[in-house]
Amino acid sequence: MLRALAVFVASLLLAGCAGLVEPGWLAELRAREAAPLPAETVASSDGFFAAEVPARAGWIASDEAAYHVSFDLGSESPIDCWIYREGIDFAGSLSRLSEETFGAISSQLGPLERRRIAKVDAGAIGRSPYLRLDWMYRVEAGGERRIGQVKHLAASNDGRGVYCQHNEVGYDATFQRVVGALLTSLRYGEPAARTPYYAAVSTMSVRGMRVGVEHTTLTRDGEAATRIDRRTSVLMPVTADRLQANDTFAVEFVRPDGTLINQVHVESNDGELVSNLELAPRSAGAWTVAGIFQGRPVEARIDSKKVPSSWLGESLALRSALAGSPARASVTSTRWVPEADPTRLLDGTVTVERRIDAEHFAAKVDAGGLEAEVVVNRAGTVTSGSVDMGMASMRFEQVHAHGGF
Repeated sequence: MLRALAVFVASLLLAGCAGLVEPGWLAELRAREAAPLPAETVASSDGFFAAEVPARAGWIASDEAAYHVSFDLGSESPIDCWIYREGIDFAGSLSRLSEETFGAISSQLGPLERRRIAKVDAGAIGRSPYLRLDWMYRVEAGGERRIGQVKHLAASNDGRGVYCQHNEVGYDATFQRVVGALLTSLRYGEPAARTPYYAAVSTMSVRGMRVGVEHTTLTRDGEAATRIDRRTSVLMPVTADRLQANDTFAVEFVRPDGTLINQVHVESNDGELVSNLELAPRSAGAWTVAGIFQGRPVEARIDSKKVPSSWLGESLALRSALAGSPARASVTSTRWVPEADPTRLLDGTVTVERRIDAEHFAAKVDAGGLEAEVVVNRAGTVTSGSVDMGMASMRFEQVHAHGGF
């Protein structure tokens, strides 16, 4: 929880994209949808993947990184999807692939005159977290101006990355329906390296636009440890035609009680690695931090009489405090939050203020001076909340969870 709040603050840019008044003919084009088609099975010849998709599947090409499949909707342009052998960074990939797409559009159709961000969205399709980015653009082709729309969606499915694109005005719900069917029906010839026993997806919103997604998974690491993976991706509009992309990957190895064994933190901005840190035990009451932070080398020793906790440790402590029917409960945890300060441990407190219903409680979080209003459940996890930044606020909401701990 504390790490996520730090990401929200670090990623928050108080700017948005200016809307444009659309002429009637463009609004009609944008409202177009394709009629649903019967589901067809699409599968790679080597057995890596198979799925059922309500579209006519075309050819399948592959290289060492991904499989490329084209789906015919009956519209002028197909939906193209890539199923990766490994995971991908959502925000950095969408930013990079947008630039590559506009380069190809300019080469094929003519000079790009204008582009603007039409939508950023995030969520979960089944168990798959996703981040979506839509653009409107104008090119000069053959002496006349043409309007276009390109839709991008990046997702994680059973540990593998999936990316889909559609370059045609309209077909918004059609694109979501076809990609959704692909994600919910995908199956693989080989199981993922790690199968989570708990997973959750949360979104982050600014001014009503869902601009980020966080995916948390818990997997077994041997008999006496748990591995916690937390991937956060944020696509923040800075101007009408420019984005800031931030991807953060954190891994915590913890004991059954949630106390920390060691931790890794990796962060990239606009696809460029800026931080790569590891916190490791050195001796009783001492830890070492080594790596790079915001592009600069870091090597430090942290002396602490407290044993650092983790996402799991915080959740278990809050769950214990919420057992029964507490009128008011408070839990303080010590965490390593590198986004705030990689050279020390920080205390954060969750204070339960009132009961909402049988399963949910309103609470406040105070983490290193940052305050948030949240809703927690009896399992000890945050289901929603917001951070007030003065000019704007960041709202976060859990949109999917399965399994238990």
